[in-house]
Amino acid sequence: MEKITLSPSTKRKKYFLTKITLLSLFFSLFWFSARSILAQVNPRKFWTALPPSEFQIMTELIQKYNSQHSYHPVKLKNFSSPNLLFHALKTENAPDMALIDSRWIGSLSSKLTPADSILKKAGAAVEVMVESDTFTPIWKSCTFNRKGWIIPFSAKTAALVLNARDLKKNTEIVNLTQWSKISDKIKPHKNIQPIVLPFNWENADLAQLWKNFESSFATKNSTNFHRNLAALNVWWNWINRFQLASLHPYQASEDFSRGGSWILLPTETASLKSQFIVKPLPKNLKPWGYLQVDGIAFFGKKGWSFANYITDYSQLKFWSLKTNTVPVNKQVYLSPDYLQNLRLKRPWMKIYIQEISQSSPSFNQPHAFSKLKTLAKILKSCFKKQMTEIETVKKIQKLNLHSVISQ
Repeated sequence: MEKITLSPSTKRKKYFLTKITLLSLFFSLFWFSARSILAQVNPRKFWTALPPSEFQIMTELIQKYNSQHSYHPVKLKNFSSPNLLFHALKTENAPDMALIDSRWIGSLSSKLTPADSILKKAGAAVEVMVESDTFTPIWKSCTFNRKGWIIPFSAKTAALVLNARDLKKNTEIVNLTQWSKISDKIKPHKNIQPIVLPFNWENADLAQLWKNFESSFATKNSTNFHRNLAALNVWWNWINRFQLASLHPYQASEDFSRGGSWILLPTETASLKSQFIVKPLPKNLKPWGYLQVDGIAFFGKKGWSFANYITDYSQLKFWSLKTNTVPVNKQVYLSPDYLQNLRLKRPWMKIYIQEISQSSPSFNQPHAFSKLKTLAKILKSCFKKQMTEIETVKKIQKLNLHSVISQ
């Protein structure tokens, strides 16, 4: 076999090609390592204020994301309460992203990057799809000044949950369609409270429920003052005549077993062990249901990759099923496996989902969140007998809450 001898010039070319290949490989490895180190030193910061059970599920989602996106890992920080998160976002250096209450939009708008601008960079098709796949009242809650400020992630509505053993004795409550139709026929029996008011809710949540309640007392010729006074009289009578609710937090799953009808969120209803039936909140002709929306907020231009991942159809469905929150995405609700889960395990959840269409007002204007918290403090002061009903209504009127409601 004839031996092939390379010319000196060919040898030099081969040497240089080998050297270039090795150098390219070296710099590729160096760049990969450098990017990985930089990513770990400066990850995408994501703040939340989730209860322990939801925090665990969020951690699972983030771990899955980080395993697939090593260049842009997400570092999660969870606050022990929404109020602490809100205060931190107002006063501290903001993170890249946060899961915020839509009612905070007006207060935080000066620090937020509108989600609209992030979605536009992702493409017109993505922008249209996110809006069209979201339930309209939920999307509307995430907008302010004709801009979408956060990307919807989860939602909660409220309903009247009746203890099954009380149904025959509480027929007036079972057939209740308007709060204003409540009469003296509703009486306690065996020390069981007919209706339990949710004073354990966050202040803004309680205040928003009050708006649902007092709107039911509107008549053709009534003023805001008379409507508020009529509604306040009913709550006052419930508390004083029936001792309906403590002003201290309670555990719904434990106390519900004693009887009565409770105004609950779906996450609370899922924890009940006693038999129950779920009814829509009574309403007037004008829908004023309770709706609380959480969404991904941006405090800069970073984080779209993670936001796109966590608001994807698969992750939204996973979250809704695991947390018993209302799905924000129509396609999640219409998916066969989600509907089958409702039919077999959580048929009562349909009432909470139907409540979305009855929830038109959005409290996302400037100062809305602070006014809702102030309203709740006023109501609690009244129920503690620290001020009269007339004084309470006058303070409510001064708040002018209608100025911070978009419809």
